[in-house]
Amino acid sequence: MNKLCKHISASARAVPLLAAAALTWPVSATAQGAKALEGTWEAIATIRDCTSGAAIRSVPRMITFAKGGTLSEYTAAGTATMPVSRAPGHGAWEYLGNASFSYSVKFMRLTSYGGPDGSISETRTLEVSPTGDSYSADGVSVITLGNGVQIPACATEAGTRLY
Repeated sequence: MNKLCKHISASARAVPLLAAAALTWPVSATAQGAKALEGTWEAIATIRDCTSGAAIRSVPRMITFAKGGTLSEYTAAGTATMPVSRAPGHGAWEYLGNASFSYSVKFMRLTSYGGPDGSISETRTLEVSPTGDSYSADGVSVITLGNGVQIPACATEAGTRLY
């Protein structure tokens, strides 16, 4: 009986240590599943020529991937003469397995007077790093002008977790 009590006592002392270790042990993006993408990210999207892969323009953006699969996106995609050239983006994201995700987002293009001038739709496939603090993505964008003409573009994106 005395031996059993000592064993139970030693086990009881080990439980808090194991619990503390579990709370501080790093968890990989793969182990986190869908939660690995949830949060706010600072990213640079680079629009590319789909044939040559040459960079056309880079755009800074902030994307919040919300629990449940929605997202909000904001950017400073203007120019010196027209500071804001589009509205914030709204969309959805999906967990594909391991550390892979996809997302689609759409935002309105704006005229120099702030009125609507078509839209831009983007689709990306991304991979969260094993540490969960960065991601890389590639995908396509379709720019729809106010007159209905569509212009396809390719893109790569690199993101860093903020929160």
